[in-house]
Amino acid sequence: MRRDTDGRLARFTEDWAGGLPALTIAALGLISLFMVLQTLEPAVLATLRRDPAALAVRQWWRLASPILAQADGWAQFVFNFAGLAVVGAAVERRCGWLTWVLLALAGIAAGEWAGYWWEPQGGGSSVLVCGLVGGLLAFAWRHDRRDAWPLEFSFYWLTALAGYALLGPSGAAAACIGLALAIGGVRARGLVGPRMVAAAIAVMLAEAAMLCLLADDHGPPTLAGMAVGLLLVRPKGSRPA
Repeated sequence: MRRDTDGRLARFTEDWAGGLPALTIAALGLISLFMVLQTLEPAVLATLRRDPAALAVRQWWRLASPILAQADGWAQFVFNFAGLAVVGAAVERRCGWLTWVLLALAGIAAGEWAGYWWEPQGGGSSVLVCGLVGGLLAFAWRHDRRDAWPLEFSFYWLTALAGYALLGPSGAAAACIGLALAIGGVRARGLVGPRMVAAAIAVMLAEAAMLCLLADDHGPPTLAGMAVGLLLVRPKGSRPA
């Protein structure tokens, strides 16, 4: 029984065991710092968020600074913090810090491009996380189709975004409950395996495509992360063939 319990616990903690994922921790600290600053001084949010008029007068920092501005407040911060903690650590452990940076940049570039078209006054760290999610999907598709906790978490995280884009908070909750029931049914029948993981990845890519069709700025960075990941992502420490 103890061994089974330890095994279940390891599923959730393996990416934080041993040496800590330093880059992910630094990113978590940075977004936390700016969340506190914008709470204490609302002008911080106004200075960092997307603003086409300000960008037009050469406030170039607004091309990237919106990832530090949680425009929807603490609920958005908690959601993005959790996503970065789980997915960021998983990508850093599996692929290394350089790949983490490249995936994050892909997510930021695609997400802010889409954001300035579709949500020109918004902001949030989620586009960075979406780039990492896309990279994790690419890694799982090419190298590791295990039933891994970070991949399952990404499924819930992306499904929540899709549900929210369709129906708001109630849609996000309903989508995640439906996903939990579906995953539970699959596990109860003993069907978990590489084929089911591949099917889950396909569903997540369909969700990202749907977000694009809904003009939601989380779709493009997820697909950009997947595209960059398919080109670059390989297990940490391996060399190109």
